[in-house]
Amino acid sequence: MDIVASLSSYRLVMMCGVSGSGKTTVARSLEPCGFVHLSLDRMIWDKYGDAFAALPFERQKPVFESVFDELVDTACGLLRAGCKVVVDATMCKRAKRDRLRRAVARLGVVPVVAYTSAPLEVLSRRLAARTGTGPDDQIVNEDQLAQFFSNFERPGADEECVEISTDKREFGTNL
Repeated sequence: MDIVASLSSYRLVMMCGVSGSGKTTVARSLEPCGFVHLSLDRMIWDKYGDAFAALPFERQKPVFESVFDELVDTACGLLRAGCKVVVDATMCKRAKRDRLRRAVARLGVVPVVAYTSAPLEVLSRRLAARTGTGPDDQIVNEDQLAQFFSNFERPGADEECVEISTDKREFGTNL
């Protein structure tokens, strides 16, 4: 299946997956098809830099919520302007996906969820290679990964979704 071709007919693609699952790789592959790439990690990095990672989790959560609100507003503005948008965020909870879905529904936009999936051991290997040098290289430790993985809410059967298995070594070259 040509993943890019299957997603390029949508006006809004919501990336969804655990850290390290390949969301950003897929999002970047949509840019040549005219998509504006909105990255939650990039927005946070632009505001806080590497200091964000040093914050305790209980202080990170409100930052995520606030920046997610900005991301939703930005996505809606771009859609109003006629752009195609790919939202690059974990979208790990159904409630988050529904929140964005409701916001864009007011604009007549029906999004697709692009769910990137990989086994825990693959995610662990990928995240162990990160060095914290930028928004796409943020460090996620083993405890955080285990928590993210166990609490992740897979897209439901009632969500328009394309699942993309990213556990193969050649992932990223065959999009």
